[in-house]
Amino acid sequence: MSFISGLRFAIRRGYVMLALCLFFGAARAEVTKIDEVAEFSGAIHLSFEELPAVWSDSHVVGGDPLDTVVLEGTEYAALGISFVGEGSSRPVALSEPIVWVLGPSEWDVGIRNLSGEGASPGEGFILRFERPVRRVGLTVGNGGHETPVTMRAYGVSGEYLGSVERTGAYIHSGGGPPAPLPFLGLSSTVPVASVVLVYGDDAEDEQIHDLYLEYFTPRVFVSYVPQVADGDFGSASVRTVLQIQNPFELSTPVRVDFLREGAPLALEVGGEMQSQLNLDLAGFSCRQFETGGTPGGAVGFARIESTLPVRAEALFQVTPGASPFQESGFQSTPARLHQIIPVEVNRQTGLDTAIAIANGSDKVIQVIVSLRTPDGARPTYKPGYHTSETVTINPRSNVSLFLSELVPYLKEAAQTPVFQGSLEIRCLTPVAVAGVRTINGVAVSSVPAAGTDR
Repeated sequence: MSFISGLRFAIRRGYVMLALCLFFGAARAEVTKIDEVAEFSGAIHLSFEELPAVWSDSHVVGGDPLDTVVLEGTEYAALGISFVGEGSSRPVALSEPIVWVLGPSEWDVGIRNLSGEGASPGEGFILRFERPVRRVGLTVGNGGHETPVTMRAYGVSGEYLGSVERTGAYIHSGGGPPAPLPFLGLSSTVPVASVVLVYGDDAEDEQIHDLYLEYFTPRVFVSYVPQVADGDFGSASVRTVLQIQNPFELSTPVRVDFLREGAPLALEVGGEMQSQLNLDLAGFSCRQFETGGTPGGAVGFARIESTLPVRAEALFQVTPGASPFQESGFQSTPARLHQIIPVEVNRQTGLDTAIAIANGSDKVIQVIVSLRTPDGARPTYKPGYHTSETVTINPRSNVSLFLSELVPYLKEAAQTPVFQGSLEIRCLTPVAVAGVRTINGVAVSSVPAAGTDR
């Protein structure tokens, strides 16, 4: 056999072995049934109670018990979860009574696979997981005692992994003691990227009241407060109040790093100089930290890391000399490649927009900022007054500038006394952006950045 022929044989043999490995690797996937919700004691639990479904007291026994609100299907994108009805319109949020008794009824919010013009047996309710999961559990409704309930699991390449089944989905009754919602869960030895809930040939639409999940590998969520400040700056005294909220049942460890120019930034917090905060944030709780006046003044940004997507807000308390106390703030934000932020400049009223951009990476980056008019176009070019600018930001650093100082088009007051529109921010490395509307340099309100990528 020649060298070339041998090489071709080896390549073909390699493809065969790869296919065999994939086949037997898929065959080794083991999906097992979980019967008890108690086995998810450490899992993320979504009860959907925060969705905008409202129970109406006007409903009576025997009537339609549901008030529905059409969902986008991406309400839990922060957790990497999306849901959609297969071959149907968007799902709905609904308020479902779980027991009918004399007096007030207990009720529970869920999500339903709405199939528009009546139900279509065999069409499933799909849940997709951007970050694959190891275990999934559901409480189900909108069925009967004999409803066949199946949950099928699929891998990251769309391959079928296995399924679990139960008989019976909750249907409201006319009385009696409250009964727990029927539960069905599964565990997989390989990552699960999606599950499909199917009620077999039952004509009712699939309905989920609780979702429990555990990621295959622990997920880390990172967000930023693009600017924090503490201390005295000339005649003004500045303090930052950092509020961190956990909207989930499960507790999560949270780490907050204060940074400036690539190095830890020590701020006075709780009477101590600290560059890092570590806490265990209980479910449905909020913790607040206040800076106490760092000697010499300090400006930087905060990086927030947690195992659940917590929310943070930075409140800036400013006492500008003899002026009254002022407070404004903005929420934490993820880093994005492309985003826009509303901006406005009015020289006559002293209105301006302050922009803060944080680079959480370990490399020097170039950020391109460009003005956009209200119709999304570039402003009319004036020779010597460009509508875009490139900003260089060092590793693990931030910059903050007034819009009137940032873009050449706005630097000359006589050329552009008034501007209203948006600022487009683009970078090859994700950056975090926040804005604050100011009047004569004093912050009055925050303006959020919007982007589609993470």
